Amino acid sequence: FLGKWYLLSVASQCNYLKTNNHRVEATILKASMSKDRRGQEAMAVSTFRKLDGICWEIKHSYQPSKSSNSRFTLKAKGYQGSLDMVVGETDYQNYAILYYQRRNKITIKLYGRKTTVSEEIYRKLDDLAGKQGIDVENIYPFPAYGFCESADEFHILD
Repeated sequence: FLGKWYLLSVASQCNYLKTNNHRVEATILKASMSKDRRGQEAMAVSTFRKLDGICWEIKHSYQPSKSSNSRFTLKAKGYQGSLDMVVGETDYQNYAILYYQRRNKITIKLYGRKTTVSEEIYRKLDDLAGKQGIDVENIYPFPAYGFCESADEFHILD
């Protein structure tokens, strides 16, 4: 799953997306393996997106599961708790479907190596979302233009 991916669609019952889906921005994810602050193996993920026209980089460090090489956890403090991420399905060359779970709520994200994938893959996302109880009207396409791939030192959240 490592490398550069374009966020194509999100399937979620998130209230923020329900009311603000018209404001989504083109998003790029870059993943690589690295060492975390404690020197343990981790998947470093940088997400690049615009906010008010300025490109931001948001960095996260996901801990790999000991039981599966497709499961990762983002440790978090506070009432939200940790975020579990599973690479549910991918061919590594064209698309990846990721499941995110926090506090019994699931979000599914479709990523592509390019800014679009085949209709078959979009239908697959629809089917997988339906199996998780997410209706088609809660699948939000993301823009295929206006991407940013870097941020200056003042616009990095680590």
